Order: sequence, then structure tokens, then C-alpha cells
Amino acid sequence: MAASVPWAGVARLGAFEQLGDAVADLKYRRRWRLGQHMGQRLARVVQVEFPLWARNAQAVVPMPMPWRRRRQRGIDHAAVMGASLARSLEVPLRRYLKRGSGPRQTGRTRAARLQASMPGLGLARCGQRHAETALRGLGPVILVDDVLTTGRSCTSACRALGCSSVLIAVAAVANPGKPA
Repeated sequence: MAASVPWAGVARLGAFEQLGDAVADLKYRRRWRLGQHMGQRLARVVQVEFPLWARNAQAVVPMPMPWRRRRQRGIDHAAVMGASLARSLEVPLRRYLKRGSGPRQTGRTRAARLQASMPGLGLARCGQRHAETALRGLGPVILVDDVLTTGRSCTSACRALGCSSVLIAVAAVANPGKPA
């Protein structure tokens, strides 16, 4: 990843090669408890590796997914992990972001992901004024996602949030050269 990423650090459970099946179970088989467990483990990683974040985070924000995909899958996996992480750290969960529909990223290589058009991330319409007001001057935020591959989604989310500092919390980091 480039040195100019807009986030302060990445808390992760492991590599995609180790956790890919668990992430797939959560996303496609609606394994709620697995998502809750991942969120609790992520909270421990944040507490150990980023103790200032664990104490000072103002909000946990799950990476949004398109509503059609959420309805189709029957689970918002990042929100499940995020809610568990937020409970563990005693930080509020805030759904400040929305995402448009677009092509799936699953199974694409890094190069293909970087070339594909990406649906926009922005502040959620529902309560947008509230989000804009709440985000103004907001301190550290923890952004939760399932897998960090190219960093494009996280970069877009950080820009949309406009916060001074963001920590990325993910279940897995994919090998940049392999499909995830």
C-alpha cells in the first residue's frame, strides 16, 4: 500500500489466506456469532496494538454495503463485527456512510479491483445533516470492514468521513497479488 494512506493504522485478525473461509462463512452463510466473535477479537487487537485508540475512539463506523446486497445476503457483516467491537470498547456504533451499488469485488485480482469502477461512498442520506454536524471536529474513528485488499474502499470512506484520524479494523488483509 502507498505511504500516503488517509488512515492512521490497521488492526487486523490475520491474513486472508488464514481467515478467508471464516470471512466467507460470515458474509454468505449468515454466521452472526462468528461476526460477533470477530468483532470481540478485533476489539482486543485494538486494545493491545492501539491502546490510545481503544481509550479515545469517538465512534465505530461499519463499512456500508449496498442495500440490495444486504437484503440478498440477509446480513450486514461489517455492521455485525462493528457492533460487537463497539460494545467491547464501549464506543457508539454510527452508520454515517452509505454506498451505491456496483460490481462485486470478490474473486478479482488487485489489478482488476483497481481498474473496476467503484460505487461512491458518501454520508448516509438518512440523518445526513446530523452526520455532517456530528463528524465536524469528531476525534478518532474506527472504520470496520471484512477484508483490506487494495485500500480503495477504505480511502473513499476516510475521505467521506472527513475525520482527523481513522483506524481501520479488518478481519483479514489480503495478499495484494492474489484474488480475495
